[in-house]
Amino acid sequence: VSAGLMVRTFQRLLTVNCGYNPNNLLTLQIALPNSTYRTPVQMAGFYDRLLHNLQSIPDVQAAGAAAYSGDADAVYIEGRAEPRPGEPRPGIRAVAGQYFTALGVPILSGRAIAQQDGRDTQHVVVLSESIARHYWPNGDALGQHVRLQKGDARWLTVVGVCGDVKDWFSNDPIRRAYVPFAQTPAPAMEVLLRTGGDPDSIVGAMRAAVRDVDANQPVFDVKSMQQLISEETSGVRAA
Repeated sequence: VSAGLMVRTFQRLLTVNCGYNPNNLLTLQIALPNSTYRTPVQMAGFYDRLLHNLQSIPDVQAAGAAAYSGDADAVYIEGRAEPRPGEPRPGIRAVAGQYFTALGVPILSGRAIAQQDGRDTQHVVVLSESIARHYWPNGDALGQHVRLQKGDARWLTVVGVCGDVKDWFSNDPIRRAYVPFAQTPAPAMEVLLRTGGDPDSIVGAMRAAVRDVDANQPVFDVKSMQQLISEETSGVRAA
């Protein structure tokens, strides 16, 4: 009986709904060198051109990218008192291109981060469902103004609420806030390509698209999302 329960627990861990679609998804990492890309404008320009090239590859249905920008200090909401200690703090992702479409994360209300969210436009944010539900239990997050860092003078307008990506082990939602990459550029990004078929079939075209933007820029950790998940869960699978 104990062995059977253990096996069922492991099976549940390996079949949990992760909140996005891992099928037909190619992932890769890019880290721009500081010696060549010194300014935010140069970084944003590289990724803009790259995502445009990647989107033109046959069989690529959506191309997006994300950079991890650390965790929020808190969620400061305009017109409210400061949040209490222990309230949830989202991890911040700066996203570009068709990130939500590429990953397969649904937009539940409002809109996604879009091309018009540029460096000189209104500062916006998309919140994951668990964050929006905690701070606005009545569902009125859209249009609210928030700050994510204590020393930041900018108010971010909530333009969308998206589904939660979930931790595969605990099935707990991963709380996130998504901001436009153009407003918070970074040198290193994870690029996601949603394909119509086998994602490995476009690796050559993907590398050519990168070389077309910068012939000296390497890519690394080129893997399908299914491969990444398999590596992450290998311990449980072996057990």
